[in-house]
Amino acid sequence: MKLNIRNMLLPALLAASVVVNLFSVTALVYLKVPGVHRAFLPYYKTIKNAVFGSHSYSNSTSTRKRSPQMPYKPELRLSIINQLSLSDDFDIQDWKNQVLSTLRNLIGLSDIIAPFSITKSEAEVNNKYVLQRMTMPSPLGYDNIVLYKLMPSRLPSDHAKPAVVLVIPGSGMKSVNGLLGRTVDYHRSAGIKLVTHGYAVYVVESFAVGERAFDVGSLLDEGVNSPHAVGMYGIYSGEYLAKIFIADLLSVIEFIKTEDDVNGDMLVTFGVSRGGFLSLLVAALSQDVKGAVIASGLVDPDRYIFNNFKQPIIPQEGRYFLRSDIAGTIAPRPILLSYGTNRSLSRGDLAEYPGNIEEAQTSRTVNRVKYIYKLFNAGGSVSVSIHEGGHTWPEKDTFEFLRSVVGY
Repeated sequence: MKLNIRNMLLPALLAASVVVNLFSVTALVYLKVPGVHRAFLPYYKTIKNAVFGSHSYSNSTSTRKRSPQMPYKPELRLSIINQLSLSDDFDIQDWKNQVLSTLRNLIGLSDIIAPFSITKSEAEVNNKYVLQRMTMPSPLGYDNIVLYKLMPSRLPSDHAKPAVVLVIPGSGMKSVNGLLGRTVDYHRSAGIKLVTHGYAVYVVESFAVGERAFDVGSLLDEGVNSPHAVGMYGIYSGEYLAKIFIADLLSVIEFIKTEDDVNGDMLVTFGVSRGGFLSLLVAALSQDVKGAVIASGLVDPDRYIFNNFKQPIIPQEGRYFLRSDIAGTIAPRPILLSYGTNRSLSRGDLAEYPGNIEEAQTSRTVNRVKYIYKLFNAGGSVSVSIHEGGHTWPEKDTFEFLRSVVGY
């Protein structure tokens, strides 16, 4: 049987032409349309791993993540771990004052209160709560703080005014949307669930994110979004994100205290991930905070820390203290520390991010906080929730904690 090479070659050439054209169009879209390359990235990684295998660029055959080995270590001048051989004249309150004073200086925080020229949008009412969007000038004058107030439709019979939960978003460009139930992510509609339990909820849009994002021009084509750009520029200009984040939140607390329809004297901060760390910082720096929920937001960076905002939340923190030290200064006020251990959850699931890989390191951090609280004779004020939900907040334990703090 004689093979017809021409008849076999023609379909092969046509097929190759189609593949080349598809590749060219895809590459053109990938390079020219803003944001498309980031959308393709997860699929690219999946295909690459399926075809070529997943490679670890290390000498170890273990799949466990390893911390980078840095050439120097943090000094931790004020850390409680360097005070373990406490002398008889050691004063835990003096130590707390030193840590908080140093923290304020590192952040560059002064007593800034925003002018309360509040702009309120029309309220959205349903049978469970009332939602109202507000704006107020930021204390540093860069933009307007965007604030969502959720008021419960019904209160417990023995409470004339609802207690307040100040809810702080974690990182991610979805910002408040996951908290307000507009999208599914690791926040798990926390703002909605809190208000339906009878709390007045204030959700603060993060600086440089969501409605407060800035135009970064063509940097977006290179994968640099608004918080990344502002973070890097802040290192250059000397205006750190920590100062802006904390100044905004402290100003919101001052505003809440002027609200007549809520119990501003009974205020708890709440946050997941970066929001959890900010919840911790605000509670440490403001005596108006009666308790703090810190979900997947506290781990001591014993060896190395990477922040996806392209700058440290607190500049030079490792020179003076660990994050567990800052958490300890909240004592004797109650806190809830939580983290998830389920590593199987991934993007697309409710938890959005994988579970805490450094579980042992997180456990050490929690134990350090407990130790400091015991020095304040307040060991019973630390609640710990270890759950299998991944990078999110534990609902049942959170509501039990809130009930113990505010009374319902």
